[in-house]
Amino acid sequence: MTKKTIRMIALVVGVLMAIAPAARADELDLKTVFTVNQPVRIPGNVVLPAGAYIVMRPEPIRQPNLVRIMDVTENKVYSTFFGVPNDLLQPSDKARLIVGESPAGTAQPLTSWYYPGKLSGIDFPQFKFHQVESSN
Repeated sequence: MTKKTIRMIALVVGVLMAIAPAARADELDLKTVFTVNQPVRIPGNVVLPAGAYIVMRPEPIRQPNLVRIMDVTENKVYSTFFGVPNDLLQPSDKARLIVGESPAGTAQPLTSWYYPGKLSGIDFPQFKFHQVESSN
């Protein structure tokens, strides 16, 4: 082998080693970037305005059903909660967030999250809607 071949092999191995940890991390934490075009309600009774967000599992080994929703810069956490596993008959072909129904004039709730290639998703805890009366 020539020095050039050895350097090329070392470069390829170095690049693969740099990429591999990131790929494993996303597979574990299931980090998903999503965008909504209207307000949605998430657990914790938080209403997210239209925009881009991240949903992920912050502790995938110790607490695989713990879910966190934050801004795309990962600087602001909007909600952290325990979801409920939901098995699928076939794996999802792409990441999906399911929106539920809500009373007129209220933000629709995010109800489930499915990561591509997985045979289970996570259902989000639901809450009751309360009509807020005006004090006038």
